[in-house]
Amino acid sequence: MNGKILAITVTWKPLVSQVCRQVDRLLDENVDVLVIDNGSVNSEDLSIGLREYGTRVTLMKLENNFGIAYAQNRGIEIAIQQNFQYVLLMDQDSLPESNMVYKLLEALNELPDAAAIGPNFIDDEHKTRSRFIRLERLKIVKMSSSDSPNLVEVDHLIASGSLIPIQHLSRVGFMDESLFIDYVDIEWALRARSMGFRSYGLFSARMFHTLGDAHLNVLRRKIAVHSPQRYYYMVRNALLLYKRPYISKSWKLVDAFKLAAKLTLLLMLSPGRIKVFKAILYGIFHGFSNKSGKYVLK
Repeated sequence: MNGKILAITVTWKPLVSQVCRQVDRLLDENVDVLVIDNGSVNSEDLSIGLREYGTRVTLMKLENNFGIAYAQNRGIEIAIQQNFQYVLLMDQDSLPESNMVYKLLEALNELPDAAAIGPNFIDDEHKTRSRFIRLERLKIVKMSSSDSPNLVEVDHLIASGSLIPIQHLSRVGFMDESLFIDYVDIEWALRARSMGFRSYGLFSARMFHTLGDAHLNVLRRKIAVHSPQRYYYMVRNALLLYKRPYISKSWKLVDAFKLAAKLTLLLMLSPGRIKVFKAILYGIFHGFSNKSGKYVLK
């Protein structure tokens, strides 16, 4: 690896062909790729699938699932050791559009205060485009490509597709491994914001993203349905973040309202609501008692 940008793709039980399509796109843009597998049962299949790429793609196999933040941090350490200037965080189910990285880098070079810049997501199934979000006091401003400038400031980004300058990351700090999975990207962006850095979304840089298999349609909106384990992390980590002094009170209030509304709908409409309810209770208890790290529901 000898380039300027290191893409860090974290995998867990991945579809190997999907990861390879992503790698093809990244290599087309002269991006070095580090795939970090979080203890998947099919890690050997992944290793076989990535061999054809040679030295520009490296696979790191972790013995266990230590969480998204842990894996990202191991990749960031390698990027620093090997003198990369930027890291590009990627999920296994994201596919960059051609020239996405080039567009992000071009815009980032004009933004000295940028902690990160990220692309606009396109639902791979329905081809609908996501909106970037910014909070103005207690009002959520949703920005679409049709009514906003190409470059917009946001409170935080989805981790996948985020291009981060190493020099700023070194000042802000690494990802918070104690959160394990949910709110990791949000916490980092809000921490960076408290230090004077900003996050930006770029509509012209696009990335296709595969949504989860299950979702609820509520008032013409899609709400993803996750496992009870994920709801545990969502609730627990939200409560942990609400205690942190560098996060604004307005963000905490709005996020708490959104999370409560989402969980209420899920408890009313989703299957397996009893297990979800128990997971939420565990999350509340552990959030108030400051329990962090990996926790597997019984």
